[in-house]
Amino acid sequence: MDDDKILVVEESDVNIEELLNASDSNKREEREIVNGKVVEINNKSIAVDVGLKSEGVISKEEIGSDIIKIGDVIPVFLEALEGVEGHPVVSYRKAKRISNWNKLDEVFKDAGDIDGKVIRKVKGGYIVDIGGESTFLPLSQTILKRNESNTVNLVDQTVTVKIIELDRRRRNIVVSQRKVKEDENNRKKAELYATISEGSIIKGRVTSITSFGAFVDIGGVEGLLHISDIAWSRIEKVEDIISMNQELELKIVKFDPANDKISLSLKELKAHPWEDISTKFPNGKMVKGKVTSLLPFGAFIELEPGVEGLLHISEISWTEKIRHPQDILKTGDEVEVRILDVIPEKEKISLSLKRIGENPWEAIKQKYPSGTKVKGIVTNLVPFGAFVKLDEGVEGLIHISDFSWTKKIRHPQEILNLDQEVEAVVLEVNPEQEKVVLGLKQLNDNPYTKYQLGATIEAKVKKITEYAVFVELENDIEGIIKISDLSLNKVKDAKEVLNEGQWIKAKVLRVDLEEHKIMLSVKKYEKERETEDIKKYMNRDEDKVTLGDVIKLSSDTLLNDKPKSESNDESA
Repeated sequence: MDDDKILVVEESDVNIEELLNASDSNKREEREIVNGKVVEINNKSIAVDVGLKSEGVISKEEIGSDIIKIGDVIPVFLEALEGVEGHPVVSYRKAKRISNWNKLDEVFKDAGDIDGKVIRKVKGGYIVDIGGESTFLPLSQTILKRNESNTVNLVDQTVTVKIIELDRRRRNIVVSQRKVKEDENNRKKAELYATISEGSIIKGRVTSITSFGAFVDIGGVEGLLHISDIAWSRIEKVEDIISMNQELELKIVKFDPANDKISLSLKELKAHPWEDISTKFPNGKMVKGKVTSLLPFGAFIELEPGVEGLLHISEISWTEKIRHPQDILKTGDEVEVRILDVIPEKEKISLSLKRIGENPWEAIKQKYPSGTKVKGIVTNLVPFGAFVKLDEGVEGLIHISDFSWTKKIRHPQEILNLDQEVEAVVLEVNPEQEKVVLGLKQLNDNPYTKYQLGATIEAKVKKITEYAVFVELENDIEGIIKISDLSLNKVKDAKEVLNEGQWIKAKVLRVDLEEHKIMLSVKKYEKERETEDIKKYMNRDEDKVTLGDVIKLSSDTLLNDKPKSESNDESA
């Protein structure tokens, strides 16, 4: 090819592919782009020397707005070596178009960027002029946000795009502005990832705010600033602390480059408020705080930013019954409280409002010492006992186990009624637990205490079972005789030696005041009587006593020692 020939192509308005595929050397002189030197310019045309016998002529309409001077060398497309008038047929427009397509094709293959001017808006996107070729920029390939697509117009703007589709035969080109942005972001991301790690301090700009946090641009890459990482204190709304486009200095607390996840923190740039918390808020110290929230079980009090303590409902008042903290407090109130306990590792502080003043229960303890008899009104009956009002704000509990020494009470309503005035004995006042323990049965002595070990008692047989005999000592008090304790002789069946309703004498073996049980023994009684009789006869100043006399005496004594009620029955 001659030095002034730039590119061999075949061009026609009908078939550009034929132009691209033509290549044999016999036609190399025609249908190719060559350099032409401008030798003449008049009102209608421009003459160019292309190295042939005569000059080629180009209509000025083909030049358009391009500025060309005599002596300039310009590319032209050599359509024919000789036309009708003997001049070579050349075209500046076709040379320019072919050169432009070659350039676009190269840009497409290299995935490079190219600038273009937006000509007009069409359905679904924009028409962009790139070197005289019209390309299509879909709306989805712009960098406009969804809320901007109907309000922002790109017409007459110069945009940088990438060619994502190119069909030379159909002269169809689709470009993307978004792809340029993505590549730029990927480049920035690679640069950023090479310089950051967990713990890095970086700067960023807030790009969007959500209910759970904010997204921050930290150099072409977005990181998440979660609401829990904005401040050490509790935050209701992100907008209360940060705003759109705000510049922030942040700490990277989590970095996962494989999944493009970056977690940011604003609060980590400040000291943790719970450091040395026990020194700042020692147990017993009185402090002021603000009520931040009210829940059924208590109120949270902010002592300083990031430090909250719990005021439990039981620590609001000594004497008043608080059903809900909102009965006493409201959000935003400033209150003085006392530190009860600090657990740094769990970030918990227990507070008290009532302990700001003296414990009135100490005065109640002085007023009602143990053993004091009091009167009060029954305010509530529950399965485990009865509540009795003694003074305003002071109630005592009579536990169901303290109703009777002898009777088994299933429910307090068997003994008491609501609003009934009742007398009771103070058993205990516990200021720490704010309790007064009362008793009904303590108004009388425990009847079980009068049954001393070894005492001889007289009782009536109430019930006979296979293993024991139950006897009645007095109203609601019974004793138990095991079958092994019924007689000196071995007894297999208690019914063989005793009858229900029969009166007997026995010795007290054991008294269980807690369980209200009295264990008796006829056997021990008989044995003691026998021993006494033997001693009695052995001490007589008479003739020698025989064993037969002792046995006969013992039998006669036991027979004559029957309970009076039983002897009367036999006499009858």
